[in-house]
Amino acid sequence: MKIRRFFKIQTLNIDKARKLLIAVNFIEIFTIIMLWIYYKSNIIGELSERKANIVGYLVILFSAIIIINVIISVRNIWVISISKKEVEIQKANIQRINQLNNTLRGQRHDFLNNLQVVYSLIQMGEFEDSKEYIEEVYKDIKKVSKILRTSNAAINALIQAKIVDAEEKNINMSLKISSRLDYIKNRSWEICRILSNLLDNAIYELNNCDIDNKSITLEIYEELSWYIFNVKNTGPKIDEKILNRIFEPSFTTKGSKGQGMGLAIVKEIIENQKGTIVVRSDNEGTSFKFKIPINFEVEQ
Repeated sequence: MKIRRFFKIQTLNIDKARKLLIAVNFIEIFTIIMLWIYYKSNIIGELSERKANIVGYLVILFSAIIIINVIISVRNIWVISISKKEVEIQKANIQRINQLNNTLRGQRHDFLNNLQVVYSLIQMGEFEDSKEYIEEVYKDIKKVSKILRTSNAAINALIQAKIVDAEEKNINMSLKISSRLDYIKNRSWEICRILSNLLDNAIYELNNCDIDNKSITLEIYEELSWYIFNVKNTGPKIDEKILNRIFEPSFTTKGSKGQGMGLAIVKEIIENQKGTIVVRSDNEGTSFKFKIPINFEVEQ
């Protein structure tokens, strides 16, 4: 409850600050225009040439100060907008972490009950049923243990949320994670934003195509000084013309349902971190593979 209230307050303050800065900018720009209109229409005719020049210099100086202030304010508005996005993504990360924690608590809570069921089945001689029951419980535990292979709680929670989303749409999502991401240079919210976009796109494409084998594979591993992430899906081949434009801002294949900014943002974040992303598509499916440098100076 306290977490929700905190983020509600933060979002409200950010919105108010942005609106206030925009309003102040409009007032300052309007002030510049009115000063010049008044100066040109009245002052020159009423004052001597020397005084008119002095007033003119003051108007220019005042206008320059206002223009500099407007530029600074525009930058601040941009920073505030980025901060708002960070808060929203962090809020989503916390919600996912809470969901993952609830899953783990549920498994721990049910563990004794599961043991009792297996014990009872064995006592009754129902060995085949007990075997099937253990296999189902093991699959559930194994699935969560794969998610927890990284040391980053936000990334673990995001993967868990996307697995649930995929399963609800009858899409199988498998994990191949061999890195704990201990020295990740990026902030968690940036990595989550990248993976969220790529996984959401894969789920969307598979959910809207007519094929039998609908599956997504997420790979996370290390190579020398790089972390490698690979999101593969078994969807239909992407046309070469679309593939060449896929990272362009505002380009989308989702029609009215898409804004075309997801992959453009993904590419921007990766390149800002000195990384690269490559997309490949053929008759077997599509993969988005990106790498970011490992920051070995990060304290553990």
